[in-house]
Amino acid sequence: MPGVEEELNSFIRNEKNTRSKLKEIPDEFFKRVDSEMRRLKEEIRGAIQKDDVKYIAQLTQKIRSIENGIKELKSIRCRKIALQALEDAIDGSNSGLDAYTNHERILYDNLRRLFKSYINEEEPQTQIKEEKKEEAEEIRRIPVRVIIPMEVADVDGNYVMRKEDVLYLSEQLARLLQSKGVCEIIKIQ
Repeated sequence: MPGVEEELNSFIRNEKNTRSKLKEIPDEFFKRVDSEMRRLKEEIRGAIQKDDVKYIAQLTQKIRSIENGIKELKSIRCRKIALQALEDAIDGSNSGLDAYTNHERILYDNLRRLFKSYINEEEPQTQIKEEKKEEAEEIRRIPVRVIIPMEVADVDGNYVMRKEDVLYLSEQLARLLQSKGVCEIIKIQ
């Protein structure tokens, strides 16, 4: 029985050699990959205890090779799934999904639905944009002066606040920091 790496390389070759149809991958293949990755990581832990640097490097290289192979395989398959979903959304057909894994079927269904709504210019997409616009308008910013330096996270990202800095923070965060004595709200008239 070939190893996981050889099997993975074989699947990648098969996917590259077929134009648009997916080649079937056994359900247990990804479970075997996970199992092999766990085994290799466990071997690394053992090699660390024995201080075997050369063996650790070999195992690390093998793990990277498998991870890169999985990324490449999934990338090829995702591209094929997206193209098939687009074709099916355009012509209204539903291609055979025999070679798809369960996750790939879900991806195909979601992409096909999105492409179909885009092609037919259905309304839900504009509703989503309007809702996001309303959410963005809800965040009110107020100016604060920093009293105690610290780092804080706000809806826009992290801030490094230094003493005497003046910042515009969300009202909720500004009130919280004011109650802790970290900053004071600047009242603009």
